[in-house]
Amino acid sequence: AGGAMITPVACGGSVEPGGDYYVAGSAELCGIAWSPSAVANKMTQVGSIWEKTYTNVPVGEHQFKVTDGTWTSPSPWNETGTASGKGSHVAVSLTAVSTVTVKFDGTKVLPTVITTGINDAIFDASVVAASGTIFVSEEEFTVFNLMGVDMTPQNGNLPKGMYIVRLTNGATQIVSLR
Repeated sequence: AGGAMITPVACGGSVEPGGDYYVAGSAELCGIAWSPSAVANKMTQVGSIWEKTYTNVPVGEHQFKVTDGTWTSPSPWNETGTASGKGSHVAVSLTAVSTVTVKFDGTKVLPTVITTGINDAIFDASVVAASGTIFVSEEEFTVFNLMGVDMTPQNGNLPKGMYIVRLTNGATQIVSLR
């Protein structure tokens, strides 16, 4: 949740889900730079979703795509989105060493799950959320939406919803703005 800005890139088309899928991306994320079929980056099928989890991913921006093991597949998702060959990459921007889980449903990359290793930090600030603003008793904090996008610049004009407030010590708390 906290510590990341996620930029999923929508993709379209449809394929008959199935087969093997891999994550190809930056070496800092995948261990091997942009290999479309690295065995270490093969996704595991969990129900109708394929996923791959990376631990201890360093701070910085990391990009990836989902591939079917090649850069030349004619599948429609290769033409318009984040899969092999063509289209944009998904960018994950981390502000803390994190665990990143990439998920794919056979047609598109799903929102990327980010968790930071700062589980023992204490959230020792008071929070008040009202009228589009999240007030925190600590001087510096960051506000993320539940997709991991930094919403701090919009604080004061936030829409109603759930947000993650991260303190400078890394502690996080979910806040409801009504």
